[in-house]
Amino acid sequence: MQKGKEFIDSLNRAADDGEKLTVGNWIRNWLENYAKPNVRPRTYEKYSGTLKAYILPVFENVLLNELTAADLQKHLNRLLETGRTDGTGLSSSTVRGTRRYLSMCIDDAVKSGLVFTKAPKLSKKEIAVLSKDEIARLINAAKEIDHQFMSVVMPQIISLTVHTGMRQGEVFGLKWEDVDFEKSCLFTS
Repeated sequence: MQKGKEFIDSLNRAADDGEKLTVGNWIRNWLENYAKPNVRPRTYEKYSGTLKAYILPVFENVLLNELTAADLQKHLNRLLETGRTDGTGLSSSTVRGTRRYLSMCIDDAVKSGLVFTKAPKLSKKEIAVLSKDEIARLINAAKEIDHQFMSVVMPQIISLTVHTGMRQGEVFGLKWEDVDFEKSCLFTS
């Protein structure tokens, strides 16, 4: 791991000098210092051959911190369609392997602090609670449905939903064994 530390130190010095790390430089470093010491020789050859054949020709000089998921996805789709030298598509297993090896490489870049990801900001929507009058109007409107079965069932489903707070999937996932008629209660999983 001494080589890895030396490489990280050189990256820090390079950053101070205004130089930027490219995808190609990172992949070669990752193969040598992360993958090679930790996998079998044949596995290393597979990682190396795959990344050098299918990723480096397109992303060699792209700055690592400017690599986007959208660009990678377009490229992987292109490999499926026309990735072979004869212009036909690569097999899905080859493209999946390429994606997997690159994902491991990028994950180590994130863990090393070379690429930063930012979690999206959570936004909570305020829940709109219906008033008693609105619930009554909704149930009455459901009774007016012009369908013999639905005009009976929908008011019951709406009533169950608004009085229990159950979500749609919970209501429609109910089975007879979830109902205890003696105790007048429901069991959901």
